[in-house]
Amino acid sequence: MMQWKKIAGIWIAIYFVIGMVTYITGIDKLNILTPIALLLLLFIIRTEIPVRSVWAFGFSILLNAIGTLPIYLGGKTFTLYSLQNYDLLVHFFGFFFFTLGVILIYFKGRVPAKAILPLLLAMLGVGAMIEITEYIGYVYLDYGNGWLQFGDGDSDPGFGPWEDSMTDMMSNIMGIMCVIIVYNIFKKSISDPG
Repeated sequence: MMQWKKIAGIWIAIYFVIGMVTYITGIDKLNILTPIALLLLLFIIRTEIPVRSVWAFGFSILLNAIGTLPIYLGGKTFTLYSLQNYDLLVHFFGFFFFTLGVILIYFKGRVPAKAILPLLLAMLGVGAMIEITEYIGYVYLDYGNGWLQFGDGDSDPGFGPWEDSMTDMMSNIMGIMCVIIVYNIFKKSISDPG
């Protein structure tokens, strides 16, 4: 088995365990299916993926998964998603690492200037798909927690799912642009040998 498949398998196992905890505790029923499905998709899309891309893809979903774990403190149960702006950190770092994974697959050197706008637009398209599924979940499943529902975990439930989508997209843009800048500045220290 190729090394990247072993690493993807490790990530799937990690997310399966986190998913079981959140499911058993009743915190979230659907959210953890997303990272498992996305990582399984790697097995279908390409036969060879740089190892560092698989690590980056795994890390891109980690804050989301950790945010769904129940925390018991002072007789109360909560998740990190109940903290204000945690969702924005998830989007920023999620898209930072997801974009890094894509960069490591498609660019052997620095990201050329002519590729920055198409890369940004492609990553924003991924973010838009996430926000659309969240909004559809809100419309059909109502207020709640998790990937298919707008709720306490979102940046500010008081101003509605449409404004939450826009703040999420702004966090995505910042994460995407930061990784492009950091990658191009520090290319030699983070380049993939294979």
